[in-house]
Amino acid sequence: MIKKQLTNIEFSDYAKKFLERSRFKTKAEPINLEKDKKSFLGITTISVTPKIIGELRQIHQSIPDEVMQGVLVWKVVNGTLAHESGLEAGDIITHIDGIPVHDASDIYILCSKEKKKVKMDIIHHGKKKRITVKPPR
Repeated sequence: MIKKQLTNIEFSDYAKKFLERSRFKTKAEPINLEKDKKSFLGITTISVTPKIIGELRQIHQSIPDEVMQGVLVWKVVNGTLAHESGLEAGDIITHIDGIPVHDASDIYILCSKEKKKVKMDIIHHGKKKRITVKPPR
């Protein structure tokens, strides 16, 4: 019960930060998934802290001991660049082109439009894996 409350508190902190940042948006623009699948990566992520890593290890996932930061892939949109590269919900992105990833903004900065492809180091089903991803156009 305590563990669940701590997770809810941590999530509510994340939600508050998200809402604070989103208040500057004036109008949401719909995405045409059929037309625009290559214009965005297609993932929903959660920043991973040592605390979250510990909780994931306790619940079910085998995560290598040296992994203490990264971004957990929460959802992947079918047919998008992330889906085509092999990313799956539950993967943890730890590095892009050898640079550590700490939050979602790192992904978008490191996957700039100038690059034709990037190498992502991920934890996939508890094992380290390197995949190649085409950045959004």
